[in-house]
Amino acid sequence: MTIVLRNDFLLEVCDKIKVLGHPLRIKIVEYLEKGDASVSEIMKSVDVSQPIASQHLLLMKSKGILCSRRDGNVIIYSIKDTMILGLLSCLRKSQQNF
Repeated sequence: MTIVLRNDFLLEVCDKIKVLGHPLRIKIVEYLEKGDASVSEIMKSVDVSQPIASQHLLLMKSKGILCSRRDGNVIIYSIKDTMILGLLSCLRKSQQNF
């Protein structure tokens, strides 16, 4: 039996896939897959400047992919939408056949 995808689900997924359509954003999510991290840790891991990292992080946060919390002067990011982890898994499986 084939499961038909609901329109509301498709719209939400497509919006998130559009946001993840940038390689740097996927790399950030991959890094956060290991655990929560500060902007400083994220920018070092993906080798970009703080303004560029912050721009991408804020976009993903605005779309509900990430969430953040403040720890003193430091902002810590984490993955909010676990569906994103499923998308990463699909990408990894597809890469094996590429």
